[in-house]
Amino acid sequence: PAPHPAINNTFSPLEHHNQHKQESMSSESSLQVQTTVSLTKLLSSLSDACQRGCQVIQAVQRKRSHPKKEDDNDASVSMSVQYKVADDPRSALTEADVASQKIILYCLRHVWGEELNIIGEEDDDNDDDNDEVKVVDEAEMEAEKESDLKVFQKYNVPTPHEHAVLQDIFKKDLDTDADADTDLDRVEMKDLCLYIDPMDGTREFVEQRLQNVQCLIGVTYKGQPVGGVVGLPFISFDNTGTDTNTNTNTGFATS
Repeated sequence: PAPHPAINNTFSPLEHHNQHKQESMSSESSLQVQTTVSLTKLLSSLSDACQRGCQVIQAVQRKRSHPKKEDDNDASVSMSVQYKVADDPRSALTEADVASQKIILYCLRHVWGEELNIIGEEDDDNDDDNDEVKVVDEAEMEAEKESDLKVFQKYNVPTPHEHAVLQDIFKKDLDTDADADTDLDRVEMKDLCLYIDPMDGTREFVEQRLQNVQCLIGVTYKGQPVGGVVGLPFISFDNTGTDTNTNTNTGFATS
C-alpha cells in the first residue's frame, strides 16, 4: 500500500497550540463510550501525543547535560539506566522511555477512553503472564491519574486539561469539517490497535547519538499495519540537548 498523499505531513502541534489554546475540562465531562473512531482525528491525536512524548525525551537530555550544581561531581545521578537483559546495551531502559509512554498513554486515553486497544513497549511484562482479572476501584484509578499528572509537571509538558489534544491537524489538508466524519474515515474501534515505542533508540540515547532517537506510534486495522507517527525529538540537535526542534512525521497507508 502507498501512503495517502493528502495526509502525509510534517507537523509541530505546539505551534498549533499557540494559536488554539483552550481548556478541555468540559469535553472530558461529556466523554461517552465510543465504538467508532475517525482515522484523521485519531492520526491528529497521535501526532499531538507523540509531540508531548518528544518533549519528555528532550527534558531528560537537558537534565543529563546540565545536572544541578550539587550533582556536578557525580554525573551518574543525572540519568538512571536499567537493563531488561543484564549486560545487553540493546535492552537499555531510561526514565525517558517510561515517562514518555505515561504521557502518551494519558493523552490518548483522555481522548479515546479505555476502549481503544493500546500496547506500550514499556508495559509491565508480568501482565501478560497473569490471567487473573484485575479489579481496580475508583479511588485507585484517581490516584493513578494524579500520579500521571505529576509526570507532566515534572517534565514541563502541558496536560490535556491545559491544552486539549488536537483532533483537527489535518482539517486543512483534507479540506473537510473536523466534526463531519465520512463513512470511509470512520472505523470500528475494536478493529484498531495502537503500538507505542516511547523512545526507539534507547541505546543510542544513552550513548549520545541523539540523531538516531525516535518516538513511534503504529496503527493496525484488523491486524494489518495501516499507518503511524514518527516523532524526531532531535531533528536539529547538539549533544547538550539544547536549542533543538521537534517534528512529527505522520501518514496513513491506504490499500
